[in-house]
Amino acid sequence: MKTQKRIDVKRAFSAMDLLLMLAGIGFLFVVVMPSLVPRKHHGSVRIQCVNNLKQNGIAFRIWADDNGDLYPMQYRVKDFDGPSYANEKQMFIYFQSMSNELSNPKMVRCPEDDKRAASTNFTTDFNSSRVSYFVGLDANGTNAANLLAGDRNITSGIAPKNGMLEIATNQVIWTNQTVAWTKKIHKNAGNILFADGHVEQLTSSKLREALLRSGMATNRLVFP
Repeated sequence: MKTQKRIDVKRAFSAMDLLLMLAGIGFLFVVVMPSLVPRKHHGSVRIQCVNNLKQNGIAFRIWADDNGDLYPMQYRVKDFDGPSYANEKQMFIYFQSMSNELSNPKMVRCPEDDKRAASTNFTTDFNSSRVSYFVGLDANGTNAANLLAGDRNITSGIAPKNGMLEIATNQVIWTNQTVAWTKKIHKNAGNILFADGHVEQLTSSKLREALLRSGMATNRLVFP
């Protein structure tokens, strides 16, 4: 009888240990998992932004193929004057003109840009406040390194004039003017669509390098 009693006590302690272990695992799950989920979400959102910009790159290329190898920013006809829309109020027209190529207005909004709501269509509620991406006013398909578009959270220490930010190469090299990403969208990082259609996720230092190798004395970026 004594032996049986000792065995029962050991079993009781084992069951208690199991319960404590399960409680500990449950506690860790509740505490740790919330901190892990945003990281995963942030990464997936960044990938979605990259994919959006790639779709924009395809749209720019198709549009240019149909319009004398010119992007909407340089294109002029009787009813369309690209250069005249180079300001924060009207720059959405560059994307609107490619509505057939883009097909979905959500393609011009970064999913991490919580200050901008996606448009439902390219007509009734589409304007610059629905756009997350800048455009390179002078970008062209002959120079693959041109900055064609990218996240709008760029600063140079100088406020854009009417939505236009001019970044001279010598400013990046020789002055104290710091060109960098802000933390507004991708937390001091961002994505750039280049004229050859590829997209890069860049830090601030890599952004400056991209500007230096863009082949332009001055990069004129039009922001929404």
